[in-house]
Amino acid sequence: STKAQKDSILNFSQDYTIRRGINFTNVRKERINNSKPVRLWDIENFAVSYAFTEYNHRDFINQSSIQNTYRGSLQYSYAKEAKTYAPFEKIIKSNMLALVRDFNFSIFPSAINFRIDVDRLYSENTLRNNDPNNSIPIYQNGFGTTFNKNFRMSRIYGIAWNLTRSLQLDFNATNYSIIDEPDGRLEGLKRDTVWQNLKRLGRTTDYNHNLNVTYNLPIDKIPGMNWVTVKTRYGTNFNWQTEPLSTLLDPNINLGNTIQNSRNLQVNPSLNLVTLYNKFGFIRNAGSNQDGAKVKNFFINLLTSVKNLNANYVQTKGIFLPGYLPTTKYFGIDNATGAPGLGFAFGSQRDIRDMALNNGWLTTDTLQTQLYVNTLREDLQFTGQIEPFKDLRITLRANKAQTRNFSTNFRYEASVGSFENLSAITTGDYSISYIALGTAFKERNSSIISTLFNQFMANRIIVSRRLGAQNPNSGAQTAGYAD
Repeated sequence: STKAQKDSILNFSQDYTIRRGINFTNVRKERINNSKPVRLWDIENFAVSYAFTEYNHRDFINQSSIQNTYRGSLQYSYAKEAKTYAPFEKIIKSNMLALVRDFNFSIFPSAINFRIDVDRLYSENTLRNNDPNNSIPIYQNGFGTTFNKNFRMSRIYGIAWNLTRSLQLDFNATNYSIIDEPDGRLEGLKRDTVWQNLKRLGRTTDYNHNLNVTYNLPIDKIPGMNWVTVKTRYGTNFNWQTEPLSTLLDPNINLGNTIQNSRNLQVNPSLNLVTLYNKFGFIRNAGSNQDGAKVKNFFINLLTSVKNLNANYVQTKGIFLPGYLPTTKYFGIDNATGAPGLGFAFGSQRDIRDMALNNGWLTTDTLQTQLYVNTLREDLQFTGQIEPFKDLRITLRANKAQTRNFSTNFRYEASVGSFENLSAITTGDYSISYIALGTAFKERNSSIISTLFNQFMANRIIVSRRLGAQNPNSGAQTAGYAD
């Protein structure tokens, strides 16, 4: 036998594995002079990480099994307590003008962060041609070779900005993308294709951002109103998702992408009535134990028994729109068409379907069957503290909640040549707390039948008719109930 045949037999008989790797994590320059001001462009704000692993294996079954992984990241993080400017603070001293005196603003954000992660997996596996008719296995070029490739990129952005001492803004965005690779082994022009896709930051598959704005209304700056505080919050979410790759590559199918948004409004008023009561001298000075003063203090305590009142109102709305054709660029907006608009991207609940139809943003593919969805949830909670006597404290709580979900198969109907709402459905829930003292002790008659329960049963018909009158699709009544 020749040397080549001996080497082939040796290669065939060995079970050989080699693993290699290298990594460095969070490599950055430490800040050594803490007295030096932090600047946006400081090199200390940057950090890099990189990891590489290689796996190479062969045995009787596998001619060659290769798996390489590459991971890298670049991170930028800036955080500094932003300076606040109050132009009237040294000019106006009077508390009567506190609303103007305390006006302030900040021209720089307090935090900025950015991170880009790249994660690539490349593997190929070639099986041996173990044909029993061959006395010595001979590898046939290309026989049994399979490839597995996954090249992903994620970009994360964030900014926090205290626009004023009472107005804060927080924005975060995440973009996931795929670096598409040609089939087979990367050689020649295929490498150029991958580099071009990498320079374009890949093909976006998922984009998501959140915006939160909190604002404390300056009611307490108004003279005599320091017992009132009102906190508000506005939060939005936007998401864009691509259609599956299998349909994206099929010229006969165009399902489109999906977009959805949500908007959250929150208001928290709080009344500290103790602070209000203390503004009156006869209440503030109450507390004498003399016989004549005890009666007076008793009535003052009754008058001021309500110590504080708090409310919390939350409203959440959302829209889900499938069959959406435009892509996403900055803030989820398509560069070419401006779709779906800054309003939708930042929480507007206006129905944009007519605008989308007029601008050709929706697919006419009849295979698109996902539902258009509109959601609403409202929660109202109320809490009060009552203390009519020194050793008696009463907490009152009330709440109200309702949800409403509307869904419809909004799609193109080729038979009529237009978009139609098919199978529209509205569902919801409603709950409310109530005080049952007025009916809790009603008497039962001798036949052990509750008149209260009978009244409840009768009220169902009344409520059903009220709801039916509000619904234009309600039909004839059945057993007294609206259809």
